[in-house]
Amino acid sequence: MDASLKILIVNNKETFTKTFVKAAAETNFMVKSVDCCDDALLVLDGYLPHIVICDLPLAQHKLFRTIRKKQPQCLINMLIENYDTKQIYTAMSFGINNYLVMPLEIASIRAYLKQCEYVVKKRLQNHTQNNVAESKKITFRTDNSLTNLPSMVDTLLSYANPCFQDWNLELRIGLEELIINAIEHGNLNISFAEKNAALLNGTFDELVSKRQQDSRYKDKFVNIEFHQEPEFDEWLIKDEGLGFDICEVPTIIGESEINCLHGRGIFLSRFQFDEIEYSENGTKVRIRRYVPIFS
Repeated sequence: MDASLKILIVNNKETFTKTFVKAAAETNFMVKSVDCCDDALLVLDGYLPHIVICDLPLAQHKLFRTIRKKQPQCLINMLIENYDTKQIYTAMSFGINNYLVMPLEIASIRAYLKQCEYVVKKRLQNHTQNNVAESKKITFRTDNSLTNLPSMVDTLLSYANPCFQDWNLELRIGLEELIINAIEHGNLNISFAEKNAALLNGTFDELVSKRQQDSRYKDKFVNIEFHQEPEFDEWLIKDEGLGFDICEVPTIIGESEINCLHGRGIFLSRFQFDEIEYSENGTKVRIRRYVPIFS
């Protein structure tokens, strides 16, 4: 077990805690559990976690803001009871990295922690230091053409803090997926079910082309605002669609879904950014990456 990799569980359900601790014992994480946010605040100075598992109501506590201040790149996960649409949307609006739907099996927890371990270890490596001293804001606008997306993301990344150069691929994956989501599911009004069916029968390109020419959708745009501070880079992506159901986006990927590209990128994008916050019925997403602090 690697003592540098730490998980903090904030939960008063003994059954869940025991299951999680048992699963984590087969990974490289050490685990500490507390019953409430007040107790979590007391242990933060001596036990600064890389992953936090927390009940949704507890996210409203000052613990959330304190963790973000002390450990900006902590992967914060909310526990959700069943697929409750309201709970899931509320959880995502907090800017968390992911939500986990209970009950969870040991195998699922173990697989999830292996994905987290890769992200955490990469962030612990020494990389280029921050050299941004001033604020910056730039706005972009793109139509619904997917062929223009790579060059758009190239432009977005050209303004990113140089300290993120070692995460260029990860940031690209996250930005591309969220902009594609804004175009396909937002502006073109293609549901996740419609996309999945079209991919299965090989008609997805035809579906996109029809929507791009449809008078109801063809004149819509995706607006992107890049905001840079010495402490972080932030992107706001806003489409002109009707919104989408966040519950349709996968959380923990099971073995049967590992090779399914549809929806997988949106899931993975939660790991590329320190905060992801949905608003305006899912038509707007704010993503932020904090500048790493090295000792």
